[in-house]
Amino acid sequence: MLGLGVVPLIVDGVVFKALSVLVALYVAYALTVGRVYARRGPGGVIWERSENPFWYWSTIVIYIILSAALMFVF
Repeated sequence: MLGLGVVPLIVDGVVFKALSVLVALYVAYALTVGRVYARRGPGGVIWERSENPFWYWSTIVIYIILSAALMFVF
């Protein structure tokens, strides 16, 4: 059960900002390694930059937009 001390953190958006940083770190990691994981249907798929550049970069852009939304919208 959530205590009253946790509620202001959620309301102030600290949790969303932390998630934003984690997503941004994952994007940096994916850019470094050259592969990124994405959900697809009931499972997921790993896109590699060398094999599927379109889907790799599309996923990277989506994660960047998600990170920015978590930081500035919520």
